[in-house]
Amino acid sequence: MNYRKGEPEKSYFRADRFFCIDNSWFFSTREGSDVGPFDRKGEAQAERLLFIRHINEGGIMAASDFQNHQKSLLSEAL
Repeated sequence: MNYRKGEPEKSYFRADRFFCIDNSWFFSTREGSDVGPFDRKGEAQAERLLFIRHINEGGIMAASDFQNHQKSLLSEAL
């Protein structure tokens, strides 16, 4: 089992937060929400980074609201 540097060796596990259903990619949040679908895993990974940055900057938003917000930004850009 892999441990992070400085972590005690306990029996905790880390689950991959990315998953694929019917060729669509999603990521799960610590709050238990699933965000997606995305066409590629890389797209899901990038959106997860944006989600984390938003939360770290003090943004309080449910995962579903974040996803709707990202979709509206994308449609405005087109």
